[in-house]
Formats: sequence, structure tokens, C-alpha cells
Amino acid sequence: MINRLWIFLLAPVCCWSQILTGTIVDASANQPLETVSVYFDNTTVGTTTNENGEFSITYTDAIQSSLVISYLGFEKIIINDYRDKEHIAIALKPSSIALDEVNLDYDDGLTRKQKLRLFRKEFLGTSKIAKSCKILNEDDLILRYDKENRVLSASAKAPIKIENKALQYEIDYDIIDFELSFKYANIPTNSFTKNRLTYYGTTFYKDLKKSNKKSTIKKRERAFKGSVQHFMRALFNENLKGEGYWIFYGRFRVNEWAYFTVGDLEDSSFKQVTLNKKVTILYDKDIQSSIEVNTDKFYVDRFGNYAPIVGVFFNGYMGSQRVGDSVPSDYNLDSDSQIVNDDFLEGNWNVVSVEKSSKEPPFSLMVDSFKNAQFTFNSDKTFNLQTTAANSFFQMLTSAINQSTWSLSKINENSLVSIANGENIQMEIFVSVDGSDVFFTIGKQGEPSYFLLKVVKA
Repeated sequence: MINRLWIFLLAPVCCWSQILTGTIVDASANQPLETVSVYFDNTTVGTTTNENGEFSITYTDAIQSSLVISYLGFEKIIINDYRDKEHIAIALKPSSIALDEVNLDYDDGLTRKQKLRLFRKEFLGTSKIAKSCKILNEDDLILRYDKENRVLSASAKAPIKIENKALQYEIDYDIIDFELSFKYANIPTNSFTKNRLTYYGTTFYKDLKKSNKKSTIKKRERAFKGSVQHFMRALFNENLKGEGYWIFYGRFRVNEWAYFTVGDLEDSSFKQVTLNKKVTILYDKDIQSSIEVNTDKFYVDRFGNYAPIVGVFFNGYMGSQRVGDSVPSDYNLDSDSQIVNDDFLEGNWNVVSVEKSSKEPPFSLMVDSFKNAQFTFNSDKTFNLQTTAANSFFQMLTSAINQSTWSLSKINENSLVSIANGENIQMEIFVSVDGSDVFFTIGKQGEPSYFLLKVVKA
């Protein structure tokens, strides 16, 4: 994925599908170009031009990436300001490849076999998932080694095609920059100690035949959980703890919000983040990473995109992730769904309708009370439940609840609001969103007693 482009920090995000059409021609001959790749960077959303050089591509607010126009032998075009356009016309210029890049074999101290081995390891990764990946067009790779500075660089004559068998993706990766430096290099013994790796490019994902198998879905979810993308989404939603992340400073677990600050930006889909010290990240009480920020602030959106990429450094598990471990930025996102977070919940919610479980008949006494109820989630984390219906049992319940506080967490992908008075849980509310409809389920997960309330924000 290329570095996030700053225009999106200033552009409000639409919440409906949009269609962008265009025509692409050869700039020198003014003739239409067929089969030009048109895609949103680091996503599964893309198309190609027809015989008239025409394309049509649909996108939603789940797409926060640059639009990439790519055709072999021509200069690549990256477009950022497509959201205010309905149609674009592009004239592609032939690319000028230096003559010395035609020859793929350089007398630079490393054999091509050695360079390929180093490139595969650092580009694809070393995890079990990454080891299932295969580069299908290695002959297009141009690899150079600088003996004096101990730096391996890579470019390519065409986008690198990667088959990820474990995650069932075919990935087109168009390298913009790849530079791998070594602290130590002993060429005769093939001993190399990495110093720093920098790489970026544009990426397009296609699902393979077995992408809908349960085993593939589980593998994709495992690859996503604990990743930089997952962490950034949790950071945006200010729900690190709910998503399974613990933050440590030194040897001690700390309050994450004493180190991270997350603030809204006016008229922007991004939030501003600051981190005042290097901290350790523990995911699921097991997987360890660290993050260090060498910039005053960075920006993140709800899809896990962040900018600038250079200046935000990960080590440990997150730092070891490579292209072979990655899923697209639109992974597991329903563009029309609302992410349930603290900001979403805060305010007053009125009940529109009530359904109840057929079990536990005493709860039927509360149906009318819930039909006329209002739930209030205050910004100071206090909670209030009121009803206009007279019900002594409900009033007894609310007398305890209304002295409680609320907190949001995730349990098996469900959004759970716990209403607690000290350590005593008074009520649990599972929050779900179906299109524009919002539902509160009152009850404990796995138990038969519940009320299903359709609610609207007052």
C-alpha cells in the first residue's frame, strides 16, 4: 500500500455507493487502450478497460485508497481527488525504462539466486501463511546489491504477481520502492543481519477459487487479528482493550489512554493520534509487538489506514508482517454498516419495538415498560434508563441501574455494553446494526432470557 494521501484528511466521507467512469487512451497515438488495470490501492475493488478504453468502477465509503491506473509499458497514474468527479479522461504516456534495467543480471557481488532468496524472505515474510506464497513472475524482478553500503534494492518491469495459497488471494503488487539494508553481510557464508527494510507500492487483491471455504475464512481472520490494520482500527474506535490489546510501558501494564491520545478532525474521516513514548503491545495476552512514533502526530481512519507510514515504526509480531501476511484494506468491511463505538452510543435512545424470548414468563411484566423506555449513555460513562410506563418491578430495577456506569467491549465480534455498579454487573446489552436499524438485546450471551429492542437515537 502506498503512503496515505493527505487529501483524505480534508475530504468528508460519503456513505453511499458512487460510480466513476472514464476513458483511457495512448497519449502519443490518441487511441483507446484495452485491458488497462483500474483499481483502488490495497483493495479487492478493480476493473479493466474495454476495447474503447472505457471503464466503470463502483466504490463506497469503505474505499479510502488512491485510484491506480496501470498498464504495462506505460507510466502509472495515481489519482487522489476522484471523489468529486463522475468521469475522468486519462492519456497514458509510454514509460522510459533505463537501458541498464533491461539486463537483470548484475555483477554486484551476489548471485541472482542469493538476491531472490533475500527478497522473498523480506518481501513475502517467514510465517506459515507467508511461506504458502509464490511469486509467479520472478523474471520481471530487477534486483541490485550495493556492496559498499550493504543495500539490496528491487524494482520490476511489471507488477509482481503473488499467489497466496493459504489466504486464497492473487495479489498484483506494483513496486514503487524496495530497499533492504544490512548491519552485517558475509556473502560466502550467506550470513546477513538485517538493519532496516523500507518498501511500498500499489496493491490489488483478487479472490481465488477457494476463497469462500470455511478454512480460508478462518485463516484470513487469523491473519487480520493482531495485525497493524486490526490495531489501527481498534485505535480509531478507541477500543484497544475491547479488541484484545493490552499496552505496557516497561514491565508494567498501563492505561492505554495515558499514552495514546485520539482526537477528531473537523470535516475529516480521519482522527489525529499522538503517542508520547515507545510502548509494548500485547494482543490476546500472547502476541507481542511494540510501536514507536517519530513524528508529532499521525492520522488513522476507521478502516485501519494511517499516515504518514514513515515515522510510525512497529517491531515484534506487527513489525515482522509482510505482503504474504496481509489482507486488503477493505477486508471484513460492510461499507453500509455502522461501527459501534463510544461516540456512536453516546446520547439518548428511544425504543421503537420489543420482542421477547418465550422463556422466563416473569419478564413479560416488563414489556410495556421497555416499549416506553429511553436508554441514555452519557459521555462521562454514567448510564440512565427511564420509562413512562408505571411498573414497580421496572422501577426497582432502574433504581440500581441508574447509579451505574457503562463500558463497551467486544465478545466474539459482538458489541457488548456492560452496565455495572462497582464490580456488580447490573445489565448487559448486546448492540447490533442491520443497515440503518439498531437493536439492543437485553440478556446474557448464551442464556434463553432476553428482550430484543429496536431503537432509534433521539
